[in-house]
Formats: sequence, C-alpha cells, structure tokens
Amino acid sequence: MALVINHNLMALNTARNLSNHYGAMSTSTQRLSSGLRINSSADDAAGLAVRELMRSDIATMNQGIRNANDAISMIQTADGALQVIDEKLIRMKELAEQAATGTYTSDQRLIIDSEFQAMASEINRIAEATDFNGIKLLSDSSGLNSGLLLNYSFNGTLKDSSGSVSSAVTSNAKFTDGIGGSQSIIFDGTNNDLSANFSMNTSSFTYSLWFNVSDLHSGVSQIFTSTANPLDHRYEIQLLDDGSVDTYHTNSVRKQLTSDSELVKENQWYLLTNTYDNGEYKVYLNGNIILSDNSGTGAVDFSSPIYIAHDPWLGVADYEKFIGQTQDFRIYDHALSSDDIQSYYNGVVNGYNFTNWNTKIHFGTGNSSAEDYYYVSQYNLPATLGLRDYDVKTQSDAQSALSGLDTAIVKKDKIRANLGATQNRLENTISNLQIQAENLQAAESQISDTDVAQEMTTFVREQILTQAAVAMLSQANSMPKMALQLIEGGS
Repeated sequence: MALVINHNLMALNTARNLSNHYGAMSTSTQRLSSGLRINSSADDAAGLAVRELMRSDIATMNQGIRNANDAISMIQTADGALQVIDEKLIRMKELAEQAATGTYTSDQRLIIDSEFQAMASEINRIAEATDFNGIKLLSDSSGLNSGLLLNYSFNGTLKDSSGSVSSAVTSNAKFTDGIGGSQSIIFDGTNNDLSANFSMNTSSFTYSLWFNVSDLHSGVSQIFTSTANPLDHRYEIQLLDDGSVDTYHTNSVRKQLTSDSELVKENQWYLLTNTYDNGEYKVYLNGNIILSDNSGTGAVDFSSPIYIAHDPWLGVADYEKFIGQTQDFRIYDHALSSDDIQSYYNGVVNGYNFTNWNTKIHFGTGNSSAEDYYYVSQYNLPATLGLRDYDVKTQSDAQSALSGLDTAIVKKDKIRANLGATQNRLENTISNLQIQAENLQAAESQISDTDVAQEMTTFVREQILTQAAVAMLSQANSMPKMALQLIEGGS
C-alpha cells in the first residue's frame, strides 16, 4: 500500500469497523437495559408482528379471566339470594302443612295465610332487589325485557287463556305474557284481529311477537302487516296452508321459506322479529335471519297501524283468518342486534313464557360461539315459581298449596343447580384461560425477551473490539505523519 497524504485508507477502514462494533455494542446495551430482544421493527420485523399478536391475545385472555370471575360473582349473588328464598319456601310449606290439618278454624287459617302471603311477597321482593352491577338477576325489569318503548293501543277482541273476554288494553299499557301476568291474545277465526296504532318517524326500530297457529287451513293467513310512508316500507309476513312462511318487503324483495326445517308446524310457538336500521330491513324467525334487504330509504314515517293476525287484508278474498295465538308483542325504538334477538329467543322457556333470559359472558380472543363465549341464564323468579297462585285460607287451598310449593321448590332447586353447574364451568374456563395465557406468555418470551447471558457475551466482545478499534484509529490517524519525515529528510 502506498504512503499517501490525501486518503488515509487505514483510518477509513478502522473507522468503519469502529462504527460497526460501536453500533453492535449500542444494540446490546439497548437489549440488556430493556430486557427485550426486539425493541423496534428493524430488530426482527416478522418476530415483532408475531409478538404483538401474542401480546394482544394475552391481554385479551387476562381480561377474559376477569370477565369470567365477574360472572362467578354474579352467579354467587343470585345463589345467595336463592339460599334465603330456600328458607322462605320451607316456611311457606310449613305454614301450608299447618293450615292443611282440620284442627284449625277459618279465622285461624286467615292468620296463617297472612304470614304465608308475607313470605311470598318477601320472595318476590328479594327477586326484584337482587342485582349485580345494576343487572337484575332474578326478575325481568331491565335490559332487553323492559318491553314496549313506544305508545300504542290495541283494537279488537282480546281473550285470556281461558277464553274469557278481557278488557281492552289501553294506550301506554304493557302487554306481555309471563312477565307482567297479562292475558294471552287468542284469534279464533271469528273476526278477532289486533292493530297497534302509533305515530313514529324514525330510522331505527324493532317489533316482535310470538305466534302459535292451531289450524293450517286453506288460503293465506296474515301474521304481521304494516304499511308506512314511503310505501316501499310495507312489511308482510304470510303463512301458507302448507306451513311455509312468505316474507315480503317492498315490491321486489321477497323470500318464501319452504324447506322442511323452515316450515311452521301447528301448535308450536315461533318468535317473529322485524328490525329496521337506516335503510336495512331484516326479518328473524326463532332468532335466525330469514330475510335481509338494504333497499330502504332511511327514516320511516308510520301513518297506519301495524296489524297482527289481520284478516282480510285490503279486502283480498283469498286471505283467510289466522287461527291461533300471539303473545308478547313488543315495539322498540331501536334496532336490536342479531345477538340480542338470539339471546331473547334462547331465553324463552316452555314456548312463550319468557321466564328466563341469558347474559353473554365473553372470555375468548375472538367471537366464535364454540370457543369465545357462552351464556349465563338469568331468571324471572316470580313468574317461574308462581307463588301468587297459592294461599292457605281454606283447608283445601292449603292442601293444594303443598303440591304447588313442592313444584316451586323443585324449580328453585333446578335454578340453583344450573347456576352451580355454570359456576363450575366458569371456574374450569378460568383455569384453562390461565394455562393458555401462561403458555402464550412463554412463547412470547421466546420471541421477545433478551437472553441475558448470550447478550452479555456479545456486549463484552463488541466492547473490546470497540476499544481496540478506537486505539487503532488513533494509530491510523498518525500514519500520514510518516510522510513528513520523508519530506523533511529530503530538505
């Protein structure tokens, strides 16, 4: 190599090596100080992507564990209230046994009945008062089940379950079954139809009802009909004599359900739900969507009634009267989600008696019903136990109450057993989530964390090389001085 003045190649080479070693030592210092092998995407782009996904899953699982623990606390709150109700039911049966014997007078049985009714009232009060974070656990007075949110009125002849004519339901009344103890609406094919009149201009709403057809006769029966402005907001649900359901919306959107699983059968209850949300119209049968249409025009101005089991419609002779029953007609001032509707349907017991409903407990990292959540049942205890049907004012009433209380105790025990089983399942879910989170944390550590022993070895090596490079750079920078000696010698 020639001895030159303008370019000190040895210094340049040494400076480059110094920069490399100093940079490597800086990286090691960062990794040792942070404890992380990956501190930026430049360290390991693919590893960073994997690590961030793992971190999100770990954080989600840890929150899922807290969610499941909250659900256990909710169940324990309900079970604690049911434990107190146990005592009340036992006392009620004791009182019924006392009144069932013939050694008491009528006046004495009235005294016994006063305590009996007080116990029943206390059970209902406990059910109404039991809540977790504002969520009612043993009574249906919040959330989805708060019922109708709009003003409406009913026209037609209303009959209760025994066939007796009931008084007309007035505007703003809540007409439900199994919750408020209201009557059924029975359409027997003799000019009994129902309309709900209300004025509403909205871009989002839901209405739903349960129906049970007792006679699939010839022709077409209207289950549900409404017309609003603009006219393309005409909704019809028709029932054909073979049990197929014909849904209709606007002049072009129509779907007829004809498969065997879709056919409506006699003497079975079905939930029909209609939602509208900013131009998107959907129809659900038993919680499953059967029609979806997004050709709406935004806000809807209702100017005519909703007709339930209405006949004939617009004077069409081919339309037959609906023969059957409807229950629990509801109007909401917003569009319920499909999860809400499915939860509403799943919460129904014994057909239309809405005596329990479900709270979704979400604990997984996705939204799969098979992996990431399940439902915890809640109960409308007053409707389930039916204690308002019993008294001990007479000996025969007391004897009947004994049998009824046995049934109520069994129902209560089933509720407690279900809650206990769900709590055990949640505890197992928590254990599984903890193991999953631990194993995922270990996997994330393998990708992300610094191996301190290895990194310290690298740091010491780079430190020594950096120090050596600094020393050699000093020597290399002095090399051009040798040229001066030659120049001075020549002079």
